[in-house]
Amino acid sequence: MRSYCVLTAFAFAFMFSMGAGAAPTEVHGVDGDWDNPDGWPDGLASLNYYSGVTVAYGNGSQDQIRWGARTGTQSGLGFTGAASPMTVVTGDPFAIGQLAHFNNPIGAYTSITSVDLTITLSLAGIGDEGFTFELGIEETPNSPGPPRSNDIISFPNSYSLHSFDMDGTPYTLQLLGFGSSASNILRTFSSPEGGTQTTLLWGQITEPQVVPVPGALLLATLGVGLVRYLQRPLGDRRDRSHE
Repeated sequence: MRSYCVLTAFAFAFMFSMGAGAAPTEVHGVDGDWDNPDGWPDGLASLNYYSGVTVAYGNGSQDQIRWGARTGTQSGLGFTGAASPMTVVTGDPFAIGQLAHFNNPIGAYTSITSVDLTITLSLAGIGDEGFTFELGIEETPNSPGPPRSNDIISFPNSYSLHSFDMDGTPYTLQLLGFGSSASNILRTFSSPEGGTQTTLLWGQITEPQVVPVPGALLLATLGVGLVRYLQRPLGDRRDRSHE
């Protein structure tokens, strides 16, 4: 009986350990930095960066990149990290922070077409982990009336998965898109001409699926088979052994 109980516990513990999920991750801070812009030469020459701009959202500190020949206020992007600490559940979307787009009239050929956003997460027990993603920027002519005057902020067609290690297990951070809620995430952010538009930037931390190697799968199968054999009455087992 004791052997049966031990083997039963072993077999089921082995099977469930292959699909066990990870504990929630504590995020103690989120920051963002702009880098590696690309675009028209006059747009690159017009760039300005601002850090620590006070805003009402999240951690209250916005980092901006601005571009465009000044006909008033420059266009640009801003990122503010979400308020912390926060608990992130592996596999569930969470708001990393707020993206702001400053859509103002600028001179022709003074825009940029893409820029990298490096997001730094301060993770409990790990420290700071940085993840860099590219954002595409489509500046449209300053003609009146949507949607022609809306600028478009987007991700590349394929996302890069950025990995980090936690307690010996590799995890990935993936940007999912823009939206006001986790149930309404879009790949693009359409920003009307004139003024400032904001949206939340959503991400997800995922753990790789564990695929049992053939030897491990065979061991689990043999364990379950042995458990079933030991469940039979002793006489049954003796009869089977003489067949």
